[in-house]
Amino acid sequence: MTAMPLPGPDGCDVSAPATPSALAGLWRQSLAISTAMVENSFALASAMSGMTLGLADAALRANGVGVWRVPTRGLGFFGGDVAADAPVPAAVREPDCVAEPATESTAACAAGPAPVMAADPIVSPSSLDPIPSPAVTEAPAAPLVERPKGIVRPRGGKPDDLKMVGGISPKIEKILNDLGFFHFDQVAAWTPAQVEWVDNYTNSRGRITRESWISQADALAVGGRDEYVRRFGKVPRKS
Repeated sequence: MTAMPLPGPDGCDVSAPATPSALAGLWRQSLAISTAMVENSFALASAMSGMTLGLADAALRANGVGVWRVPTRGLGFFGGDVAADAPVPAAVREPDCVAEPATESTAACAAGPAPVMAADPIVSPSSLDPIPSPAVTEAPAAPLVERPKGIVRPRGGKPDDLKMVGGISPKIEKILNDLGFFHFDQVAAWTPAQVEWVDNYTNSRGRITRESWISQADALAVGGRDEYVRRFGKVPRKS
């Protein structure tokens, strides 16, 4: 078996036979060196990760979001411990509202209030065209004053004595004869409008109504003197 250089205690190579025990010792030494290198690599990675998470923590805190602090003892590689309170990213806080399947109500809520439709303008009744009223034919009002119709001459050529009616004087009798009134029944037939006209024409100042010319003339026209006495309880005035 050929000799191979082996590291000595002072780092110098020594020549020794390559025995199994020497090879085992060399393997253990190499493994220890490799393990140290790996642990140093993970330590460096942990340091870099801690620095990165620290920067992330600062950024999240600046935006109002915190991070979770978790115990790290016993979580290192090869039984080692990670630095205590190493910052790890915190779970993002859940929103206040949890998204639900879209429904008509949630869609309406997300869409916001429905637009307000403009109300129809209020129409004032006074602004509407008036409905034409059906034409109503009214009877002509009776005239307040109407001249009564007389006759040309007395019937049978003999007029009645109009002076028997209380209130008709000889002068008024002549005026009535000139107007064509000669008989009691003519005077009894006057309408209120005709009475008004005769009263104004003769300047009687309401005497026709006040002295009951119409009623007196009607009694004399119906039954003469006897009917007059029966109705009024007295004899008519003598002519």
